[in-house]
This record gives sequence, C-alpha cells and structure tokens, in this order.
Amino acid sequence: MGVLSGCSTAENAAPPRQATAPTSTQQARATGDLNLTEYERYRQSANNYGKSGLFFQSPSGMFHCAIFDQPMTNYEMPIQAACTGREAATPQGEDACAKREVGNSPIPAAGVGASGSLFLCVTEPVFYGKQDALVLPYGSTVIGNGISCTSSETDISCSDNFSGEYFSISRESTELSSTRATTAVPSVLGERPGTARNTLTAAGFQVKIVGGENRGKNGGQCMVATQQPAAGTNAPANSVVTLETEEIGAAAPC
Repeated sequence: MGVLSGCSTAENAAPPRQATAPTSTQQARATGDLNLTEYERYRQSANNYGKSGLFFQSPSGMFHCAIFDQPMTNYEMPIQAACTGREAATPQGEDACAKREVGNSPIPAAGVGASGSLFLCVTEPVFYGKQDALVLPYGSTVIGNGISCTSSETDISCSDNFSGEYFSISRESTELSSTRATTAVPSVLGERPGTARNTLTAAGFQVKIVGGENRGKNGGQCMVATQQPAAGTNAPANSVVTLETEEIGAAAPC
C-alpha cells in the first residue's frame, strides 16, 4: 500500500502511450453496450500538481479519477490511472487507511499501471483535476494513454490495455488484479550500489539510486544508507526500490 503526503516530483517527459481499444477483460467486466466516449473532452493540461491527462468523476460525485499522460512514479509502482473516494472500500488483504486526529486523514484510492494494480492512501487530491472534472456517465468508457476506464452503477473500473491489469472501486468493494504478485524486498543496506542493484534486480525489482555510486568528495566508498520500501516489505514484482547512498566515514550524501 502506498501513501503520498505531498506534491509529486518532476519527471522526465516521454511520449504518452497510444490509446487502444478496451481489452476483452475490460469489455467483460462492463455491463451492457459501452458508449466509447470522445475522451479529449475530459483533458486538462495540468492539475494542481502539474500532472496532465484525462480527469473525470462518477455521476454520484463520490469518486474522482485520472488517466495521466505520464505515469506517477512516487509509489511502489508506476501509476498510469487512479480513482479515489472517501468512502471507497478497502480491498481484501489490505490495511484500511488510518484516520488522523490532527490534519487530513488519508483517502482510499486504487491505481493501475503496466506492472499491476495498487491500493493507496493519499492525503492530497492528486487524482483531481484543476477544474471540476466532467462526469463519466454510467455505461460509458473513456480511453486514453493505453488505459480504459468504465463507469457503471456498481463501480468504476480501469484497465491497462497492454498488460490486462485492472482495478474496480466502489463503496461496497474494491478489487485489484488477481495477477498482482508481491515479493519480499531484500535488505541491501550497507552494500555498494552496484551490488545492491544486482541483488534487487535478481529479486525482480527495478532500482533507482539517489546519490553517487563510486566514491564521495572525501574519497570514501559510496554505500547504501536507506532503502524504500524497507527490507522485508512485500512489494509488487517489477516495482521500484529507491536507494540513497552515503559516503563511508563522512556521514554525508555520496
């Protein structure tokens, strides 16, 4: 489960994925004939977090959703589309979002990308548009950037048209892809960055290293000082593990 407590960081631009027709999985999960919506009418150039894409809400106003032009990468896996709502059900096997006595309590959300689907607890409206998002009527599907999202009277479901990964979200139940597999993250604290990368890659994870990988300003060897997710955490296969390096003996970033 991922938690976001602040604004997203800037990311390297890449061409948006081409939209495709809904997969057979998405078609099968919808009821009745789908009205394939002219998706560009849902486009906003940027929300309050600088993310562009397609933004919509459910007819009840209970859920707000986004299909991003560029995936959000500050979670356990890249998220291409997500929906959030205060009354969303918690998926089986996940911990409910904890309520806070002070400050904003996290809001349940579900996201999907090429690597799988994910339950999130967000404290900022990152999946809202800058302006009021248009309603996606019941029985309609909006398509963009390789994602299809369908609004029905029972839930909103979003599917990655390339991988088949999906989620559905409602007050009654939230479902994540059955194909989502998790693996315990190995401990690489104190290891050299190259060794740590090899260990995590062999375990099925992607690796992002923040800091130097050889020697620091004082000549000391760079070593892994922190890792996120922490060692032992069950994280989705192919998700990103972020490592920060520190120079040995200098107690300073490498």
